[in-house]
Amino acid sequence: MIREVNYLDVLYLVAAGRWTLALTAIAFLGGGLLGLTVMMLRIAPARPINWFAIGWIQAIQGTPLLAQIFVFFLASRFLASRSRRGRRLVSLFQSTPLPS
Repeated sequence: MIREVNYLDVLYLVAAGRWTLALTAIAFLGGGLLGLTVMMLRIAPARPINWFAIGWIQAIQGTPLLAQIFVFFLASRFLASRSRRGRRLVSLFQSTPLPS
């Protein structure tokens, strides 16, 4: 039942490691840019912009990360399903195809 490990398995692991590093770098840069933007909004002299940043920070800090991931996942799927191009994109990246 257990098979031998061969060179293809090592190649798959190397490819998976490359994808992991690439996605980590993208997330790090995106999170840094978003954090920098919110920081600049937080110290802005305009009160409405400042209030928006304070509200954003309170909302993000006040909810569990798993709940945020769940909400953003559903919102992205809902918004993408509104257009034909988005429907194709979502069905490419998710295992469950969207109905036509």
